[in-house]
Amino acid sequence: MLKTQHKHKKTLLSLCLAFLCIQFSIAQNQEKYSALVQEASQLFSAKEYKQSAKAYMDAFSQIDGKAYPRDRYKAACSYALAGDL
Repeated sequence: MLKTQHKHKKTLLSLCLAFLCIQFSIAQNQEKYSALVQEASQLFSAKEYKQSAKAYMDAFSQIDGKAYPRDRYKAACSYALAGDL
């Protein structure tokens, strides 16, 4: 009985560590996403539409393409104004 409890504790500890690693990775990707979106927005304001579009695409790749709708819209505007539709 004691061995079984020890095995369950080890399994639970392993699952907790895996969960924390995944959460840390997601947080890092979210930070990169936010920084790239901010850069893209600044490039858009500077009328550097092609570079803005690229920065948005780089941001989207940080979160496996699961971008916020407002950022997708801004990326589409960047592409349209760059003439890259």
